[in-house]
Amino acid sequence: MAASRVKTVQGVLIHAHPVGETGFKGWIFSAEYGLVPALGRGTTPEKCRQADWSLRLSELGNRISDFRYQGPVLAQSAQARYFALYLHELLYRLAPIGVGDDELYRAYCTSLIQLNHPEHLTVALRRFERSLLDALGQSVDFRLDTEQVPISPDGLYRFQPMQGFEPDPDGTCSGRLILAAESLSVDVPGALSLARFCLAAQIDRLLENSPLQTRQWPLKRTESQNR
Repeated sequence: MAASRVKTVQGVLIHAHPVGETGFKGWIFSAEYGLVPALGRGTTPEKCRQADWSLRLSELGNRISDFRYQGPVLAQSAQARYFALYLHELLYRLAPIGVGDDELYRAYCTSLIQLNHPEHLTVALRRFERSLLDALGQSVDFRLDTEQVPISPDGLYRFQPMQGFEPDPDGTCSGRLILAAESLSVDVPGALSLARFCLAAQIDRLLENSPLQTRQWPLKRTESQNR
């Protein structure tokens, strides 16, 4: 019989689906263990809310024996909860199981809070995408080109997913815009759009071009520009 142990883990439930009549399977995102799949019973806990989870860890499967919320729901507005689903799908599909990352967990919690403020929403999404790619070792480098030469403000480039910005006299990306995208500047027209395009292309390649479901949902035009 496989040995089991009870461990208290701080994290956030990011996904769950029913199992049988009274149970559920949930995926908890934590700083210590990354994604933790576990079975629970009773009412499904709230998402976007930090909790201390009492988990019985076993090679045969993890179980939630108890939990205690540690504060309010981080994504409080309807819009924030809506966009939190996008963050959760990214984590569910790309975050490693059993491998913790303190910086990524902090970035996730910070992003949930920032989603409550419409003026910060777009930047919050881009920052989280960058944090996730950094954690996966698949960052988009907005400072150096594919030849490891600093991006020139006066140069032209084209973006190649998983490779970076390649110097190209016929490229559509100006060096000045790339550097503005690096800082996620809201003052340079097109900077956030370029960051969105490059980060999305990198993520899509990691997903082997299997589409994110949350990108397929019908959205208002202003909302669709954020994701």
